Amino acid sequence: MKYTITTKMSEQISTLKIISIIMVVFIHANITVHLNTNIYLEKSICLDLFKYLISENISRVAVPMFFFISSILLYRKNFSWSKNLKKKVKTLMVLYILCNTIWIMVILILQNLSFTAVYFTSTDNLILNWNIIEGFNRYFYFNIDGSKLMYPFVFPLWFIRDLFIMNILAVLVKYLVDKFKFLLLIIILFVWCFNIWIPNEYNFIYLNVQSVVFWVLGYYFVKYNISFEDINKINGLVIGLFYICIVALNVTFFALEIELKPILRISILIGILFWIKFSNYIINTHLKNKILWFQQSIMIIYLFHEFTLTMLRKILTKVLPQTIFMQLLEYIGAVLLTIIITILLDRILKKYFSDIYKVIVGGRV
Repeated sequence: MKYTITTKMSEQISTLKIISIIMVVFIHANITVHLNTNIYLEKSICLDLFKYLISENISRVAVPMFFFISSILLYRKNFSWSKNLKKKVKTLMVLYILCNTIWIMVILILQNLSFTAVYFTSTDNLILNWNIIEGFNRYFYFNIDGSKLMYPFVFPLWFIRDLFIMNILAVLVKYLVDKFKFLLLIIILFVWCFNIWIPNEYNFIYLNVQSVVFWVLGYYFVKYNISFEDINKINGLVIGLFYICIVALNVTFFALEIELKPILRISILIGILFWIKFSNYIINTHLKNKILWFQQSIMIIYLFHEFTLTMLRKILTKVLPQTIFMQLLEYIGAVLLTIIITILLDRILKKYFSDIYKVIVGGRV
């Protein structure tokens, strides 16, 4: 099987990764932060709709995009299952264990210091309150007791864990797609769109259906030799208008307090096509080199953005008046500051702690 990634497609992939990591930060910027103190927040439906538009709609394409790209990059070449798995142990599992351990130790210390405890404690995340089973579940993101845990304690790491599992299942996925062809795609898209999945109490490994869907979709692109250039040929105005309409429809349903998962799912699928098309536009402008400059910082942004973002939001929420205008500034400003801080951290680690840096980024230097 020959699937060629041209220089242009490689630049598009890099651009999509950068766009996606920014979206990931925006997703987490809309998660409620907990403070052990009473803070009055002014309410605004317009602000809620804006946050929903950015964080819960447009940005929801980010993680599917990462699985989609990772799948293409694996299946485009002939690979040995055992050799690939050994590589992923070094680049994914070691990273997962290292980061999980470090963050839990850091947060445990901060939860027990009087001047930082207010920023790191809430009733459901006190590390010292864990029993053995809860600790195992929260560390490895497993479900050995039928709990309703939705993410690991250091929750951005669920992506690395799911990505490792999909690499384990890579040969099986290839076999099933080759055998059942488009029937499998139809089934998994139906399951995902209508939110049909294993109930939490029976989902031992908490494998996210979204991870499966876009990993499988990546292999379909390789199997049927669908390149980004084929997507680039789609009329930009048509796909842009279609994307805007489906996003607007989803936001409208949110405003009316109507939850229709299939609409959001369809917007993510159209969003994949839209952002591939948009990346083609970016690499053909003078912005290309400036955008691609961020690529080397993607892994550090991913690993450190949650802690940085949470701290910034808690501090800003505590010290600034929570008017509607200030909440909007905090929402956007915290994301921008987080990206700047993590890029600076990337440069510092790379320059002064190169050995540690290589371990952290899984050898991606």
